[in-house]
Amino acid sequence: MLSRQQFIKFTNKKGQWKKNELKIICSSLNLNSKGNKKELYNNVKKYYNIKPYQLLPDWNMKDLKKVLKNKGLSTKGSKKQLFQNLKNLKKNVKKPTCEIVSHQVQGRRAYMEDRIIIKMNKTNCFISVLDGHGGSQCANFLKKNLYPIFLSESKKLSSKNTKKILLNTYIKADNLFLKNKQKSGSTACTLFIDNTTKKFHVVNTGDSRIILYNHGKLIQLSIDHKPELPKEQQRIYRKGGFVKGGRLNGILAMSRSMGDIYLKDKGLSCLPDIVTGNIKKNMKYFVIASDGLYDVMSNTEIINFINSQLNRGIPITNIVKNLVEYAIIDKISGDNVSAIIIFMN
Repeated sequence: MLSRQQFIKFTNKKGQWKKNELKIICSSLNLNSKGNKKELYNNVKKYYNIKPYQLLPDWNMKDLKKVLKNKGLSTKGSKKQLFQNLKNLKKNVKKPTCEIVSHQVQGRRAYMEDRIIIKMNKTNCFISVLDGHGGSQCANFLKKNLYPIFLSESKKLSSKNTKKILLNTYIKADNLFLKNKQKSGSTACTLFIDNTTKKFHVVNTGDSRIILYNHGKLIQLSIDHKPELPKEQQRIYRKGGFVKGGRLNGILAMSRSMGDIYLKDKGLSCLPDIVTGNIKKNMKYFVIASDGLYDVMSNTEIINFINSQLNRGIPITNIVKNLVEYAIIDKISGDNVSAIIIFMN
């Protein structure tokens, strides 16, 4: 079966497909293989969501010359040469470091307690999923204050110790919220990208998760902080808490979180795990999501779903929406579902 990219490449190289070739392609994609050559060609284009004038056969010489002339480029050469000139022009357009898309759905829960943060400028990206529990107060507080606290901590430290800045950000945010004496809590799963150093930092407290699709490989970058993990369990018992039914003190299904004042003296920690890496050309995308997604879809299922949508040419804003709705409707997630996909350019 041809991928979308292969179909575009071969179409622009060949110029035209034979009818029997198009019938084979339609059959492999489970599309209607009956009809004339134009109908078969359009069926494949529609399946792959290929926009008008993205393929060589969609152009005539007159229109190509007109567009190139308006761009101040040469109009001499064959149709294929002129089309290549137009493609080269589009390649030279500078893209942002990444494109970020997100979608959230309340799902079957009575309340929406998930929140997200997306802050992006020329120097960095700060992206978080905050999965609230026991009320939305903690998640709301973090949505409003986590990034400003990060900016404040960045100014305090003269040295560019990003890991220490991020650690201090989480500790200060937790301490400030605990002063409110409110009982709610939240996860805090953050991806920080430094465009100047070309490094990324994964900062995670709780059981939201970040995964990376890198050069054909799936990598889970964060650890779900569950009470039954040996390291977490040791800390909980050492601090006077216990684990029952996979829950801290039989209450909370995670061993680290922001807030949750009533469990902070029972081994619950706000301290995040921090993972640092280099941004490389072969990195495709990061996915940050609440456990409403990961409880019903494995990491592999999520990557396969996204890649299948990309292969069909589905717009990236639709991909994240389709992923969240698939988790709720088809996989029957019973939780709020929030997902952010960071596509690297």
